[in-house]
Amino acid sequence: MAFKQFRDQDGCYSYLIYCENTKEAALVDPNHSPDLYLTALDKLGLNLVYLIDTHTHVDHDSLSGILAEKTGAKVVMHPSFVEQRKLGATFSGNDAIVKHLAVNSAIIVDITPQDHGTLRVGGVEILCLHTPGHTLDSLSLVVENKLLTGDILMIGNCGRSDFPGGSNEDMYDSLYNKLSSLGEDLAVYPAHDYQNNINSSLGYEISNNPFLKHPSKEDFIKFARDSFAKLPSMATQGDKIQCSLPPASETQVQKSVPVPSSTTVSNPLMGQMCSAMEYYFKNIPQHWNLVNSEEMLQIIKDKSNVLIIDVRQPQEFAEGRIPGSENIPVRDLPNRIKDLPTNLERPIITTCESGSRSAYAAMFLRGYGYSHVRSLELGMHSWREKGYPIEK
Repeated sequence: MAFKQFRDQDGCYSYLIYCENTKEAALVDPNHSPDLYLTALDKLGLNLVYLIDTHTHVDHDSLSGILAEKTGAKVVMHPSFVEQRKLGATFSGNDAIVKHLAVNSAIIVDITPQDHGTLRVGGVEILCLHTPGHTLDSLSLVVENKLLTGDILMIGNCGRSDFPGGSNEDMYDSLYNKLSSLGEDLAVYPAHDYQNNINSSLGYEISNNPFLKHPSKEDFIKFARDSFAKLPSMATQGDKIQCSLPPASETQVQKSVPVPSSTTVSNPLMGQMCSAMEYYFKNIPQHWNLVNSEEMLQIIKDKSNVLIIDVRQPQEFAEGRIPGSENIPVRDLPNRIKDLPTNLERPIITTCESGSRSAYAAMFLRGYGYSHVRSLELGMHSWREKGYPIEK
């Protein structure tokens, strides 16, 4: 699978997913200039087969209809778009939203995958998950190691629930019962980000996103209701509609001052680290930050002065680990930097189950100045397959 992200100055993101063998492609949440996408398709020699809107947008016009006419691609939305459009037709509180809803409701939808339905783009499978809460028709997409969340889950945040079709109850079920269970290794790509982040990881969000710290449904609903109540009403926001809470101030983050519940919690290195993680994912086959299982085995045999950090959760670590490794879960890493060696030249190897969390951890440690950090290629999965030693 190949993957390309498009970003604009207003924080709207869209994504091109394509199969390098068949050259078939899907475009998710197109919202910029049509020529931007058409040029990219032409340059890459791609045949666009799907245009996927993760939900009925209220803050911008979707280009799915225009691009469908120009390319012949099929428009994809969850079947509840019909009910969502009915709700939108009754809304009259904001002229900008009314305009966007009118434009987007005129788009003809060709394919309506049910919850857990799949789409195929050449050899690439896209899993469609119904994740309402921001709107009735919200979809999240799982593509290999990536989770495209639309507006239901953002980086350190989630989409507001006071738009037409929004529901705090539905949002809780989507976040806690559907997305959180997918595993910490998935890289998260939202439809919006107002801090110039490229992506996050599901494990990072579970640990740091304030909306994922309320496992009680009643507590979550109260937290969400109180948080979104502090936003300007849709009737008074004018043309610029922000789909989530404002970010925490730079001063709040840098001084580690407790952040009010109505603002986004953001690690100061998040933007830099998620950019590094994106680069890592694009270069896994050749990237010099990888160490394979054979080399790792020799390092252990040689009793080299290498610190091995297993970034899985404690229960995973307890079930079996590489001899000599120490456990610092990736979600705890920002707060455990003080426990690491003061010698920034000390070689470090990070490990996890598949190589995804450890890649993020390696980039995070490099951001703190550790110059010799590598990640175990394919993680414990490959280590076990080769029958290498495991401690319990």
